[in-house]
Amino acid sequence: MIQFLKNLQLNKKKDSSDKKTSKRKSSFGRVILATYKNEDYPPVAIKRFEKSKIIRQKQVDHVFSERKILNYINHPFCVNLYGSFKDESYLYLVLEFVIGGEFFTFLRRNKRFPNDVGCFYAAQIVLIFEYLQSLNIVYRLEARKSPSRQRWIHKDDGLWFCESG
Repeated sequence: MIQFLKNLQLNKKKDSSDKKTSKRKSSFGRVILATYKNEDYPPVAIKRFEKSKIIRQKQVDHVFSERKILNYINHPFCVNLYGSFKDESYLYLVLEFVIGGEFFTFLRRNKRFPNDVGCFYAAQIVLIFEYLQSLNIVYRLEARKSPSRQRWIHKDDGLWFCESG
């Protein structure tokens, strides 16, 4: 991992064409575009979480669950996690760079989609949930709505798993 990090450089271009992809805010920090010094490799996104903000907003379990799930899954409609590291102030996730950013930002910006576009994204989301279900990972909001969750769902380091089919 150390050699991997030594070969990365943060994108510091200031021209307007790169401004939108070089840095984006997330709920708990920033996402920074990084490129390899050897340009034979694609760029990566480094998601930086501010530790004090995560603690203040009581999102520690959420952030650790995100890392654990991303480390566990491998699906074409989900971003890949290449690694993670930390320093005194921040936690970092090194992720596959996807042009366009986070889906929910895209959704908020557009507010509505034509039917065909909406159906396309809905189908992708359904496929992701089917994949997560095949790994016995249950999305938390659905798990909380289940009246029998104590019987068939347990929490393991921030993840919900289905105990019986």
